[in-house]
Amino acid sequence: MSRSSISSSEADSPWRFLARVAVCGAPFLALALGLESVLWRTGESWPVARVAALQRNASESLFARGVLSQQLGLYKHARLRDVRAEIVVVGSSRVMQIPARLFETTGMTLFNAGGMIQGVGDLERYAADIAVGRLPSPRVVILGVDPWWLFGDRARTISAPTSEDVALNGAAHVVALRRWMYGREFPFRAIRVGALGPGPSGTRGAIGIGALQYGTGFRVDGSRQYPPAYYDELRRTGRYRDREDPPVIERIRSFRGQFVRNAGIRGEAVDRLIAACARIRNAGVEVIVYLPPFADECRVALDTSTGHAAWWGTYQRDVPVALSRAGFPCRASESPRDYDLDDRWMFDGFHPGEVLNAYVLARSLAFTGGLLSDQTDLEAVRALAGRATLQVTLPFPKRER
Repeated sequence: MSRSSISSSEADSPWRFLARVAVCGAPFLALALGLESVLWRTGESWPVARVAALQRNASESLFARGVLSQQLGLYKHARLRDVRAEIVVVGSSRVMQIPARLFETTGMTLFNAGGMIQGVGDLERYAADIAVGRLPSPRVVILGVDPWWLFGDRARTISAPTSEDVALNGAAHVVALRRWMYGREFPFRAIRVGALGPGPSGTRGAIGIGALQYGTGFRVDGSRQYPPAYYDELRRTGRYRDREDPPVIERIRSFRGQFVRNAGIRGEAVDRLIAACARIRNAGVEVIVYLPPFADECRVALDTSTGHAAWWGTYQRDVPVALSRAGFPCRASESPRDYDLDDRWMFDGFHPGEVLNAYVLARSLAFTGGLLSDQTDLEAVRALAGRATLQVTLPFPKRER
């Protein structure tokens, strides 16, 4: 064999190798490009900053990711900085069903930052953000306090405001691809409609696969809209069903999740809670504290369980007393039966619907007094709740439901 032929063969070999790699990799590249186009078309991979800007002036919008992380902390912080609301609702997901239309008579704007606070540590961070100007200072903060915040340190955060947006993280996109490959429902409806189109419930300006495919997500005021299937089931059956997995009542009975056997509320945690509320108040903000309701079946179980007796009794009696003595009037946690209602007014064992929240807050404001109480027509709030045609949702503008 001649030297020239050997040289030619050696020279061609790298190109042949690259060609083979390109042929083998082409399907994966096409799949990745297809995924990215789906994520962008549906708004799933739109950065939080872009979503916040779009929702800023929208009269109607719904945002929920379906395969990428929702990053509640990042999203709610971005919206808080953007909207500069006069009333801010903070707490866990248990306060998300407090919409702006509940306080329309006040003339004040409201943003529901529910989900941003998951413990006393998160509340301390929020108080510090207001104190140093990292977040706008509202006129009123409505705070819902969960009992498990007080079991121990609970200083964790779910998504710090400085967290990287997963929309800009390639590894998170790879995880999304794997979810689809392993059987997750492909979002055909979301792809067909595209971002800013209507969700299944008719809500305009839907962003993200969760909003476009399932009709769930966060409205312009930050409150949560559940999937239309939830409302449809309640209309069809007329019965309560706990949709948590596992149901809250099972967690209570088996001492799972938040409901730890023989848990104790720590005085240190209560002191930190009060100090954080005081720091917010010292910034010139009225702080309304309430204990979100539980379903009747859960409250009965907590009332009668020896394994929960210590913390439940402290939460119901001593925590409201400590808060009230510190200048934050507070009442014990209630349930639907306190308003002659039943558990159909709950989405599950510890997520109240909008109607029950309207009654709870009207009673709480009448008890606490202050700026928000004076500015709110409490009879109008109760009347709005009384006009509801479905147990878990207040009357909506016609376009939104």
